[in-house]
Amino acid sequence: MIALPERHTGPASLPWLCYLWLLVSLVLLLTWQRDQPAHLDQLHKDYVGSGLLDAELPVYASWLRLNGDIRRAYDLEQARAAGDTRIVFDRMAFDPAFDAMLDEDTSRYWSTEEKRRWREYKAAFLNLAATLPREQAGLNPAQPRPASFLTLHLLSPDYLLWLVCALALLFPAWALEGSLGRRRMLVLWPAAGILAALLTALLLRPDHTMVAGGQILVSAAIGLYLGYFGLRRVPVLMPGKSPASATRQWPAAVFALPWLLVPAATVASGQHWIGPLTGLASGLLLVQLVRLPGLDALPGATEQGDPAASLPADVNEALTLGWEALGRLALADARQQFTRALTHTGTDAEDDSPPSAALTRARFDALSGLFQLDKLNADGPPDTACELLSLTVDDSDQRRQQHRYWREAREAWGDALTLPAPAARQLAARFAAIDAVSDAEALLSGLPEPEDEQDSAAHQQALRALADAFTARGQLSKAKAYSAAG
Repeated sequence: MIALPERHTGPASLPWLCYLWLLVSLVLLLTWQRDQPAHLDQLHKDYVGSGLLDAELPVYASWLRLNGDIRRAYDLEQARAAGDTRIVFDRMAFDPAFDAMLDEDTSRYWSTEEKRRWREYKAAFLNLAATLPREQAGLNPAQPRPASFLTLHLLSPDYLLWLVCALALLFPAWALEGSLGRRRMLVLWPAAGILAALLTALLLRPDHTMVAGGQILVSAAIGLYLGYFGLRRVPVLMPGKSPASATRQWPAAVFALPWLLVPAATVASGQHWIGPLTGLASGLLLVQLVRLPGLDALPGATEQGDPAASLPADVNEALTLGWEALGRLALADARQQFTRALTHTGTDAEDDSPPSAALTRARFDALSGLFQLDKLNADGPPDTACELLSLTVDDSDQRRQQHRYWREAREAWGDALTLPAPAARQLAARFAAIDAVSDAEALLSGLPEPEDEQDSAAHQQALRALADAFTARGQLSKAKAYSAAG
């Protein structure tokens, strides 16, 4: 099951930014980071073989105790006594604060000759370590570089953590990016990731824990998702169903549950659990920007060409309040707001010109909201459903929504749902345009012969649309039949 956007389920609403990030991070893991484990193994062997580990450990343990980290010092000494040098290597070899201390006065630990040999061996080790991808990306929070707060999110420490992050992002990504809009997502998501990386670096600075950033960006996306949807319910894409036919709704928080695996996988990969938590908190915080008045000032707040950008403020406000009230199940408030929006979307203004694309979009949204309310009480007449299905729409996403609404209306009202013949034929043409040919044929088969010029024109349009749809499918015999009939 995958959470779907509230009102847009077409290909344009797919989470392409999330897919792109997953693809880039996987490519880097398979190429640039591919040799990192073997490189680390060789560095470990060189570190032990050169005597650096045994020379530094007594000094390191003493330094830890002086800084109050007695337990860590004891654990490292016990690990070395048990022959587990890898734990000591991972913790001690990449600690720049310790190296800085050793560059100062170490006369109480080493002689001058021992200090000279340490500097020589350590310089050679650090030169080799500098070629590690994680070091080049500045992933040590003790020495962060500003650019690393963005670039570290492209790296993953291993395949397990990448896979867990991909699974955690899979379920809510479509609902998040499809509802926020791609350009707004492009602003908020990286900003949340940068903030989380900065907080992680500050919190982990005394611990010198390496941080690889995939889990931080995924957690930021989950935070954006939870902060945006809250306690609302979202449409669900079930296995074997198309987005246009998805009718079930689940609490949005259900689709964030796979994120609980991310901190566990992060720790299993040798990272610190604080990274996913700061990512989640940053996403929850920054998504609140979408609730501020005047959000249109935020770059990319609306998609390019979005007709809602030119709507009157009162219509936008009524639609927003209506959907929020519906999400809270405040049905009376939702009906009031949708009705309010509907009264302002009949004409463009003072003249009698047809509604603009923006007002048509708004009218469609308002009728969609009223339709959802009417479904809760299917004993009433399907007037709103008929008006919604009779509305002429050109956008493919709206046509898919109309198709879904038609199916839902048939389930709710059955034979009581009757459309005027011209409107039913136009609806069949729209169904054919989105490849819902079986439903388009079903609509046409139940209609009488055209009675007037308008009805005849609508009939011809539907036949041509079906012919085109079957041609695109490669069903040429059916295409010829509908073409001949038209």
